[in-house]
Amino acid sequence: MNRLIWFFGCSASGKETLIKHIYRGKDEKLNSNLGIDLRKTIILDKSIQYISKHRTDNITEKRFEIVHDIISLCSKKDNMIVLIKGQNSDIRNNFIQIISEKLSDISIDIVYVIADVDVLLERIRRKDWYDITRGDTQFLESIGRSMKYMDLFQNYNITYIKSNPNHEYEIVPQKMITLAKR
Repeated sequence: MNRLIWFFGCSASGKETLIKHIYRGKDEKLNSNLGIDLRKTIILDKSIQYISKHRTDNITEKRFEIVHDIISLCSKKDNMIVLIKGQNSDIRNNFIQIISEKLSDISIDIVYVIADVDVLLERIRRKDWYDITRGDTQFLESIGRSMKYMDLFQNYNITYIKSNPNHEYEIVPQKMITLAKR
């Protein structure tokens, strides 16, 4: 059975950095807790290359290639782990549901990457698309919207991972996340 691990979180939470950290085997304990066997693991490169910056850019449409690549890849190979950097548009466009319907023998896990607000703000301000004239308010509001999407994945195994500075990661108990969302 193939396994997809889809990484979600708000902008600047550290999804891509975490995926690369896992793939490089930098944290054996984290990889073990996530059930990662590096001999079987690949990164779906298009999920990192095709990053939309807003709902209307053409990258969102290009992300549909991710669905086709996953279906093709999983149809040809078995017993692999695919790491995917997710975006909210993937959820809005039902990518996970489409893949689940097309591939019956697949396991899908969700990793939601979080970070402290001060860490997020520091990271977001370094993004090339950050608009200083709009300030931080809009970004802070998007954090709540991003977390709300996780309510759609109640039938999936969700692991919450806190991204700390210096590439340190910790799995956060779901109870703590539920309390923080209210």
